[in-house]
Amino acid sequence: MQNIINDRYEIRDKLGSGGFANIYRAWDLLRDQEVAIKIILANLSQDEKFVRMFLDEGHMAGRLEHENIVRLFDIGKTRDGLYYSVMEFVDGYDLFKILRQCKRLGTQMPVHLSAYIISQVCEALDYAHNKTDARTGEKLNIVHRDVTPSNILISNNAAVKLTDFGIA
Repeated sequence: MQNIINDRYEIRDKLGSGGFANIYRAWDLLRDQEVAIKIILANLSQDEKFVRMFLDEGHMAGRLEHENIVRLFDIGKTRDGLYYSVMEFVDGYDLFKILRQCKRLGTQMPVHLSAYIISQVCEALDYAHNKTDARTGEKLNIVHRDVTPSNILISNNAAVKLTDFGIA
């Protein structure tokens, strides 16, 4: 894979991988800021149905602007033919890793922190579920299909962000 995508995004390091994509920390040379880039695996970038769904969901997620939702900045295709999305980089940990560390240490997350995280996720979901089209005023009927601890990010300054809208 190339180190710079479309003369704009400089890949810094790999953050993780999943069943359909790899996620990287990168630098947006145009915006001059750190971002996260999800690059779809090569075999899925050739699947027209998957690509259509990825692009449709990306365009819908790109309309969501809320402090508790990871912001989507860009969707595109690399010169190598791989589809990608560029998102706000959240410097911190996902809730799954935090809970796993609590278990490893033989402790539980304090109730007030759990309540705070849940309330922030509910704020994000309420916003997404009630989002309307700016032109028509009609509800977009967005439903997050994968609200799991690994899709709840906690930044180092305690911001709670919901990510990976597998939109229904």
